[in-house]
Amino acid sequence: MKTSKLSIKFRITFWYTLVFSLILALVFFYIYFLSKSYSVHDLQEELKDESADILENLYDKSSRNDILYNADWTKFYDDNVSISLYDKNSSFINGVSPEDFPDKVPFIKNKIRQIKSDKNIWLVYDYCYEESPEDPIWIRSIASYGHWSRILHSMLWIFAVLFPITVFISAFVGYHILKKALQPIYTISDMAKEISFSVNLSKRIETSNTHDEFSYLSDAFNSMIAKLEKSFEKEKQFTSDAAHELRTPISVIQSHCEYCLDELKLTDSVREEIEIIYKKTTYIGQLVSQLLTISRTDKHSFKPQKEEVDLTLLIESVIEELQQKAAYKNISLLFEYIPQNESYIIQGDTMLLMRMIYNLIENAINYGINGGCVWVNLIKNQENTDIIIKDNGIGIKKEHLDKIWNRFYRVDKSRSAGEGFGLGLSMVRFIVDIHNGSISVKSKPGYGTTFTVPL
Repeated sequence: MKTSKLSIKFRITFWYTLVFSLILALVFFYIYFLSKSYSVHDLQEELKDESADILENLYDKSSRNDILYNADWTKFYDDNVSISLYDKNSSFINGVSPEDFPDKVPFIKNKIRQIKSDKNIWLVYDYCYEESPEDPIWIRSIASYGHWSRILHSMLWIFAVLFPITVFISAFVGYHILKKALQPIYTISDMAKEISFSVNLSKRIETSNTHDEFSYLSDAFNSMIAKLEKSFEKEKQFTSDAAHELRTPISVIQSHCEYCLDELKLTDSVREEIEIIYKKTTYIGQLVSQLLTISRTDKHSFKPQKEEVDLTLLIESVIEELQQKAAYKNISLLFEYIPQNESYIIQGDTMLLMRMIYNLIENAINYGINGGCVWVNLIKNQENTDIIIKDNGIGIKKEHLDKIWNRFYRVDKSRSAGEGFGLGLSMVRFIVDIHNGSISVKSKPGYGTTFTVPL
């Protein structure tokens, strides 16, 4: 399932702004059309009222002549409405007609119309007073709608200008309010990243007394970290105890080997085998000592014994040591690098770097295929030297890539114990970290795996 790359803050701000914009637009257009409808209705009522007043005076015979012929016509019409009278031939009798009103507009009985001119918009209402069918009088009421039209047009322009400004301000304010509201989540996220990077499980999030959802989340996070710290300490204690218990039997084996080599008469073949046992036991003893040291420290307090290390000689030594194991599985070990004027020398702990390279190559052999190959490359860059170990073995599935660095984690749990205990890559990661390096892995099931270590 594809997930959005935008943060929750941006997504909430987007949807809030969108909803706010829609509501604002709906409210404006409701007011706009309501105002338009009200203005038209109000003018229509004024037209009818004024026509009714004139009609009432026409029915009154005492005032009829005044209406038809009185020079002071202004007392018979409203300020917003112009009234004029016409005979059956559409000839003007009396009244007031706007100057820019179009000429020869036909009469239509009892219908309010909208008439447009070059400069204005008019509402026109015509009523026919028929005292006798032969002599009708047309009452024309005219009201200017242009003023209202200009007001409504101005409203549209104001909305067009203010709408984006209002939306921007609301989005800006909403974003910052949301940012402040979500600050506890950012604090938890930053703390989680810091713990993940530093592996310092003693850190905790400061909780408040607000007793809100964020406070409960902080408490739950701190509780989880406390349990992880306890579990991690138990694991360190187990590693320390195991390493400590192994030191005695290793010393005994070494002592017996030394006695046999020094005191007994041995054939060359037997002596060679005992020397191999002694050498391997010595190496295991050194490994146990390192494991014991690591278990009692962490990558921030552990100080490696750094010196100049020639990576070419170190890798050649490891390959020579693993050659027999590779030959047993019919796997070729190839070491490739471009000779340079300056050798591949770095500052590091020789013993630990050898252990790192050993574990990576051994891991490639363990998960290699019969007749396969393991390539070891050295590439010197301007800033560092890359150690690349590549195989064409069974590969690692994507869901395992983030877990291979965990202690005691094994990709293929069906393999025998002789293939390892899941500590190799964990130690590799530790050694890389204390040398301030990095390590990356690329793998495809059925095609092999590539480890890259820039140092």
